Amino acid sequence: MRTIVTTAVATAFGLVCASACNRSDVGAPCQHAGGDLPAEPLISFPALACDQLLCVFGETLEPPEGSCSSDADCVTLAGGDDAYVCVESRCQVGAQAVLERSMCSTTCESDLDCAAFDDDTRCANGFMCAPLMTLGDFCCESVCVCRDDVATGEAETLAAKCAASDVPGCCDQDPKPEACG
Repeated sequence: MRTIVTTAVATAFGLVCASACNRSDVGAPCQHAGGDLPAEPLISFPALACDQLLCVFGETLEPPEGSCSSDADCVTLAGGDDAYVCVESRCQVGAQAVLERSMCSTTCESDLDCAAFDDDTRCANGFMCAPLMTLGDFCCESVCVCRDDVATGEAETLAAKCAASDVPGCCDQDPKPEACG
């Protein structure tokens, strides 16, 4: 009887772990610490809400030019994009847009490393493995980033520059980052 119960418990644990333990939280929402909202790609570490402690904002958002008196003016100036809010008569990236577009990530070597992602992600077109940063601790380091947020040509150009160690302020550091070729 004891063997049957032990086997049943082990089987149940195995089924639970098989469905949950190998899941990735890549794509799950996360928040960046700090004050200023990013308008360009940012990797925050440590992001305690993420399994691999990486929170990524992969987009470059350029606020529209022109003066505003309300958030609706910014939406109009941005051609319908609601990522911007009006602050002191100027449009700037809004906190809600950053929160909606920031996702847990992990380092990677190929797109296959990014194939498993959170079921509830807002990323419609899946994830790619690409470097985002040209400065700082994650310069030239490839991470899983939503394809919706990254211009593929720009990511490929940066990856080629990193492989050639042609990223000033990154690949010329001593010691040279491992992500530089």
